[in-house]
Amino acid sequence: LKKYWSRMDPDADTPQNELINELNFRIKFSSSNFKELKTDGWKTDRGRIYIVYGQPKSISNEQNPQTFVKRETWVYPSGDVFVFEDNSFGRYYLINGIF
Repeated sequence: LKKYWSRMDPDADTPQNELINELNFRIKFSSSNFKELKTDGWKTDRGRIYIVYGQPKSISNEQNPQTFVKRETWVYPSGDVFVFEDNSFGRYYLINGIF
């Protein structure tokens, strides 16, 4: 495991591994910002996407025109788009694809 993270270090000349630091930041951010009901933020669909992809370029909120439930769309510079819908109980589920 140590060798793996050492190989993944983007700047071996620094004492810290920037990739691990970023990963830890994303997990902490997800835990505190995407908590849903009794589910830790890092275990939610939005939290898991944030951990893997990072901060989206844009987030838009709207209503699904067919079901009238809240919808949140995340767009990334890579062109990846993730759409989450609120199940009316404060829990957002990824609705466009599998993660």
